[in-house]
Amino acid sequence: MISLKKDKNNYRVTIGEKEFKIEDACDGRMFAECDVEDLCGVSAASFPRNLTLRVNSIDRFGTIFFDTAEISAYKGKIRLEFIAHLYNKYWEGYFGLSNFIMAINQQVQCFPAFKVTDMEIDDPWKGIIICKDIPSGTRFDNEIKNAASDLKQLIKDSEIALYRNFGKTLKIKPKRRIRK
Repeated sequence: MISLKKDKNNYRVTIGEKEFKIEDACDGRMFAECDVEDLCGVSAASFPRNLTLRVNSIDRFGTIFFDTAEISAYKGKIRLEFIAHLYNKYWEGYFGLSNFIMAINQQVQCFPAFKVTDMEIDDPWKGIIICKDIPSGTRFDNEIKNAASDLKQLIKDSEIALYRNFGKTLKIKPKRRIRK
């Protein structure tokens, strides 16, 4: 269970028996940070309405792309948002980072549980945020694991779509080899 506790003038977040400090507070919303391992066995039954919990993953949730997730209460539901925020200069993919993010945005339509809530492709720091609503009776670790598995498939499908549509989207003809 995740809860907010107040001691003197400070709030603390408790996840099971562990306590985490509030990193920031803004407009009545509190922000805390934990690792994905801290959520093992924790139920999503009662999530504090004014808390945003940033979840870090060392292995990027098994994807190459999404390094953090945020859990928050949103319109009476619990929302899980996966965040990718990458610098264009260090991107080593076959296709440009903007093209890859656009392909992910298009492929999200094939995954009804996901929705793109934000996307930035014009800045040197490119990013995309994909969200999923979590049922309140489930465990966070299972939901994150299942969503990460679906995200891996989404990334794979996006790469395949880029390869298949490369010439069509850029309206170029493939180069032919010149024989000597």
